[in-house]
Amino acid sequence: MIITQSMFNAAEKADVRQELLDLIKPHVGTDYTGEYAAEWAYYYAYYVIERRFPEAEPVIATDAEWASRYARDVLRSRWIKAEPVIAKNARSASRYARDVIRDPWPVAKKGVKS
Repeated sequence: MIITQSMFNAAEKADVRQELLDLIKPHVGTDYTGEYAAEWAYYYAYYVIERRFPEAEPVIATDAEWASRYARDVLRSRWIKAEPVIAKNARSASRYARDVIRDPWPVAKKGVKS
């Protein structure tokens, strides 16, 4: 299940924000690149600060799924720097083409390895 902002009322959003903040805070401003770094950074940008998170973009851009979601939900536009990574994952590339570019994306077909 994909969590969306509309699934929470105001009190629940505050709880989610605090939980994410507690989880992410020790790693903000560090070089943390653990297994969930891109996911946590996405959630921090989307749910906690509700805006772009430039400091974490290099980490988010390393993961196709979270980079495509970040482009769609936070940037709300193409994210050229992350496109080479996104293009290598069929599902993320398809989602990115459909939701961000809103057009076929030939680069994705070249980047996905069979």
